[in-house]
Amino acid sequence: AVDGVVLIGEHGDYPTNAKGQKLYPRYELYREVVDVFEASGRSVPVFCDKHLSTEWDKAVWMVEQTERHGYRLLTGSVQPLSWRRPPLEFDIGTPVTHALTTFHGHKEHYGFHALEMLQCMVERRAGGETGVAAVHCLEGAPVWEWTDGSDWAPPLLEHALRRSDTVKPGRPRDNCSEPILFLLEYGSGLQGACYILNGHLSDRGFAARVEGVADPVSTQVYAQNVRPFGHHAGTVHYIEELVLTGTAAWPPQRTLLTTGTLEALMDSSYEGNVRLETPHLKVAYDPPPGSRFQGEPPPLEDEVPL
Repeated sequence: AVDGVVLIGEHGDYPTNAKGQKLYPRYELYREVVDVFEASGRSVPVFCDKHLSTEWDKAVWMVEQTERHGYRLLTGSVQPLSWRRPPLEFDIGTPVTHALTTFHGHKEHYGFHALEMLQCMVERRAGGETGVAAVHCLEGAPVWEWTDGSDWAPPLLEHALRRSDTVKPGRPRDNCSEPILFLLEYGSGLQGACYILNGHLSDRGFAARVEGVADPVSTQVYAQNVRPFGHHAGTVHYIEELVLTGTAAWPPQRTLLTTGTLEALMDSSYEGNVRLETPHLKVAYDPPPGSRFQGEPPPLEDEVPL
C-alpha cells in the first residue's frame, strides 16, 4: 500500500520558456498522482517540492484538489526551515510595515527561495495574510535608482547585509554587475523587497521594520551548503510527519501565493520591467502557530568530497 507521495519534479534536463522559467513537470506529475486518486477512490498525503507551477491556473488547480479528494498537501522548499542567526520569529500579530531579503542565484530558481523567505516571515504580521496587490521586477541600474529614492529600503538593506558571512568589501552596486530587485505591494499595505545580489554575497539575509520598534530587526537564514546539507533535515522531518500523521506543518496557500508572485514578477521582467497589478493574488490564510525553523546547531561537515 502507498501511504504518501513525495514529488520532486526537477531532476532532469528541461526547457526554459521565453520568460526564463524552467519548465519543470511538477504540474504534470502531480496530475498523474491525482488521476490515481480518482481511479482508486483513495488519496494519501502529498509533498510537492518548491513552487507549484510556472502557471497560476495550474497552481490553483493543484491546491484545489486537496479539498476535492480530502488529502493534505505540503509544499515549498527548505528556506523557511533553515537556521536563523539570531533565531528571529515574529509573534503572530506583529505590526510589520516593511520587510526585505538579500539573496543570490538565478532570478527564477533562487528568486522563489527569496520570496519564500520573505513570505514565511511576514505572514505572521498583524491582520494575517491577505495577498499581494502588485509587483515590480527591476534589473540593472534601476535597482539602485529605486533604492536611492526609497525612504525605507536602505536601512533595511544595510541591516540584512550586516548579517552576511560572505559579503565582499565595497558597495553592492559596485560588486553586482546584474542586480535584481523584486518589489511587492501587499494588499494589507505591507511593502516588501527581495534583492538578488550576485557578486556581492552568497548567503541569505532578512530585515524588517516593526511599528513601535526603533531599529530594524534582522537575521541571517543559514544553509549548510556542504555535506551533509543539514538544512534539508527540517523538510525530511515534516515529510515524515505528513505521511505518518496526515498533518501538514504549514498551509499550501503560502506556496500558492509565492508561486503566483514569482510568476507575476517573471511577467514584469519579460514585459520590460513594468509594474503589474495582481488582483488574482488575493490569497488569504492563517500562518502556522510556530515557524518551525531548525534550532539545533548544524551537524558537523562531512569531509567526503562530492
